[in-house]
This record gives sequence, C-alpha cells and structure tokens, in this order.
Amino acid sequence: MPAFTIDPDDHVAVRLLRNQEPLANGFAEFENEKELAALAANWPATRLVAIWNKLPGTVRGRQVYGPQDRRPSHLEQHPEADAS
Repeated sequence: MPAFTIDPDDHVAVRLLRNQEPLANGFAEFENEKELAALAANWPATRLVAIWNKLPGTVRGRQVYGPQDRRPSHLEQHPEADAS
C-alpha cells in the first residue's frame, strides 16, 4: 500500500512502501484517512490549508471552518428556507 510523507514545508510525497527507517525530525507519514486524521488532530487549520493548496488538482483554499467556527453570513441559510 502506498504511503504519504509530509515534510516540514508541508509538501506531500507518495512512496510505494512505508518507510522502515525512522523519519527525520518534522516529517510525518500516513497510509490512510484515519492515520492522517490522527496526525492532523493537533495541527492548526492554517497548516491543513497550506498542505491542501500544494496538492495538484485542488482548488486553492484560504480558510477551514470547523464545528467551533461560525459560518460566514453569506453561507447561512435564510430561516424561511428551513420552513419548507
């Protein structure tokens, strides 16, 4: 199964095999979403945006909204839309 490595500059590299040697300081490795979620649990949202913006084929983002964040007013639904 391929593994993914994130370097200290937030570049993601794909490896054919998981690294058997200890990773250099600041590097992280994961194979699936669950492992990535565990790695990213304590990362600031700005790091996630930086990584996302470096992935090929993605639409550049500027912010990440989590459950603790208030959604921007232009994304909130009008109350009358929920009544139907």
